[in-house]
Amino acid sequence: MSKRVNASGNISVIVLSKNNADTLEPCLKSVVNALPYDKEVIVVDAKSTDNTSKILEKLKDKIRVVYDDSKGRASARELGVKTAKWDIVAFVDSDVICSKEHFLRYIDYFNKHPEVTGIDSYGTHPILGTGWQKDEALFLRVAEKNSEQRPTLAGWCMAFRKNALLAIGGFYTRVDGSEEGYVSYMLRIKGFKIVSNAVQTSSVHVPRRDVGSFIREMMSWGKNGSCFFNDFYSLPLLSEDMNKHKIFRLIRNVKVFTIVTYAMAPVSGLKYIAKTRKIKVYLHYLIRQYSWLAGYAIG
Repeated sequence: MSKRVNASGNISVIVLSKNNADTLEPCLKSVVNALPYDKEVIVVDAKSTDNTSKILEKLKDKIRVVYDDSKGRASARELGVKTAKWDIVAFVDSDVICSKEHFLRYIDYFNKHPEVTGIDSYGTHPILGTGWQKDEALFLRVAEKNSEQRPTLAGWCMAFRKNALLAIGGFYTRVDGSEEGYVSYMLRIKGFKIVSNAVQTSSVHVPRRDVGSFIREMMSWGKNGSCFFNDFYSLPLLSEDMNKHKIFRLIRNVKVFTIVTYAMAPVSGLKYIAKTRKIKVYLHYLIRQYSWLAGYAIG
């Protein structure tokens, strides 16, 4: 039976910031203007050296700012949780535009489901921006529409009951970027329930503007995945999740299965041609998968 933690009518929103001045202001304005208006907004800034300080100064009456020592995202999340005063804490990446209803739906879900301690959501993907951003939006529309419930929460839009995070010792701080997977599995191992795609919002996670920055992002995700699997590949719960895939039932090895599934991108990506009728979305998928695999290999 899943553990229960008391619900709350208030919410602390934590935004991580490190030299993200190009997207930080619209992100923070969307967070501040979202309902409820009396929520706590905390910016954890890694002592940015771009124009971030001017943006934070402009919004100083509506946000709280704390500074970390640039030890990584997990440490920044941990600092945000320790600073937060409310029972529910929500994380928003600095390249996210939150919809008006985003946090209200989170609060409502937690209040209706006292057994759930961690959730995330799926948003909308408008076909806007550069050509690369448009291709990513097309891909995500198909991928999220047909995806099943994930075993881990998405870092850009996840929220938790604070007491549950404290009960498992907080975030995984050894390697920057693998904290979502760690906290998701630790909650499940300790008997807490998490639900991915718990609510639908019209929030937008803005894609990278060009192929170069996108490849770097995917490679960093692959390196984080390598760290996570190296630490948890023998975890029975991870094998149970992987067992949902037919290929894994044949391979029975988490690391090998991961490499094989990403290497099979030319085959698995054919469904995106069928669903979008656009070869560029297929090519986009190949770059995504092989960039992740490259990061995994060197991680």
